[in-house]
Amino acid sequence: MRTIINYLYYKTSKFYKNWGERGYLGTGETIVFGSIALNLLSILAIISYLTNIKLISIEIISFVFIFSWIWGYFYMRKIRYEDLEMKYYNENNSMIKGWIVFGYYFLSTIFYAFCLIINN
Repeated sequence: MRTIINYLYYKTSKFYKNWGERGYLGTGETIVFGSIALNLLSILAIISYLTNIKLISIEIISFVFIFSWIWGYFYMRKIRYEDLEMKYYNENNSMIKGWIVFGYYFLSTIFYAFCLIINN
């Protein structure tokens, strides 16, 4: 799991770095852990749908996002972007892997929206 999060963080930060953004590290962190929060909320929405218990509220959504970003803040402080850059410097199929990372973010958002629709 740690390797996947590190790779998502690296590819996202690299995208924003190449785009010319100054705060590319914070942006990468926010997007990675925001998508993790969406996945957790999707799981809660499915459990809510299956059990007919209302688990999704604005308080729960806020808590999950805040918890995810705090977790991301402390998790990412242990990792240096430069170390990840050296680790993945000569990776094969970099463009395809970048599209897979983008697809993960896109599908996380779509799946969360779908889970909210079926819950109402």
